[in-house]
Amino acid sequence: MGYENKEEVLKNNLIYQKDFKVYFDNLTKTLSKTTIDKIIRNLIAIDEKFSLMVFDIDNFKTITDSFGHESADEVLRIVADTLVDVLKDDALVGRYGADDFVVLTKAYDYNGLWKFCRTAMEAVRSIKSPLKNFNVTLTCGAATFPKDAETYDDLFLKIDKALYRGKLKGKNCFIVYIDALHGNIDVSNRMERSTPLIGYCHRELMGKDSLTEKIRVCNKFLCDLFLLDSYFYDAEKNKFKIIIGENNLKKSKEDLFSELLVKDDIVTVNDCSKLIKDHPKLHEYCWDNNIKSFTLLKAYAYDKYYGYCLYVDKNSKRVWNTEDKILLSYIVHMISTIRYLTEKKKRTKKK
Repeated sequence: MGYENKEEVLKNNLIYQKDFKVYFDNLTKTLSKTTIDKIIRNLIAIDEKFSLMVFDIDNFKTITDSFGHESADEVLRIVADTLVDVLKDDALVGRYGADDFVVLTKAYDYNGLWKFCRTAMEAVRSIKSPLKNFNVTLTCGAATFPKDAETYDDLFLKIDKALYRGKLKGKNCFIVYIDALHGNIDVSNRMERSTPLIGYCHRELMGKDSLTEKIRVCNKFLCDLFLLDSYFYDAEKNKFKIIIGENNLKKSKEDLFSELLVKDDIVTVNDCSKLIKDHPKLHEYCWDNNIKSFTLLKAYAYDKYYGYCLYVDKNSKRVWNTEDKILLSYIVHMISTIRYLTEKKKRTKKK
């Protein structure tokens, strides 16, 4: 489990001092935060090129709350073993927080670091989860010294921005920092990001534009942020309308998604390949349309049912978190209510 001894770590060419004191994390047997932190600071002090990655376990609080601390500890040990086994010849692995690991490597250029991150992510994705009906996934943010940052604090800030972008993208992915793409990301209020997003969408929906334009602007904002396509299924006309995205969905002779909304107003599917057993036709439809994961929200107001909104990720098997689902649900309910009140006002005027 983890690193076996001090000598195994010292063989790695990232450590230069022969008398370097190595400490291990008691639970995972990876390097302790104190040890890995000292190594990072030493490499910066001697101006040695290196890359740093932070791997964060997705929805770790949910794992702890739903399965207990012993199961959460088991997940940490399995993730640690996997990272060390696949990377120890080329990197150092240390536990840096309650649910994240730091990986230090000499891979420096963008392509090399990208391949390195991919190797690590593929190894983690192959983990057989010890949790019933719950896959273990990680999100990774990566940056290099001194290309991306010249100080310890700035390096972790760049990694934090990459990690934050990965969380917005749907987790279960890795982001290698690129200043042109990620430099303007604000991570100062990331724990409370729903409030300003809801505020923005609320102002747009309350504007003077037509309802169609309000919906388009609001959904474009959200889809650009989360890297999604969005569609609306019109129950009256029995067809999909594209809201935001490059291509419309292929026509189907029957509505395949509604069966998921019989009991719930919102349904999320992180991995469409798992639909094959219980919903084979829907699985085939998702495969044909390159849908990797989706969130489905029933659109209704009072006694009026309009259909449903479909938010699609065509790039990755997304881990939809509670915060994102609350935001999307709020938007769909607001749109449905505004549409209902607009129609009611028109009916009243005619009378």
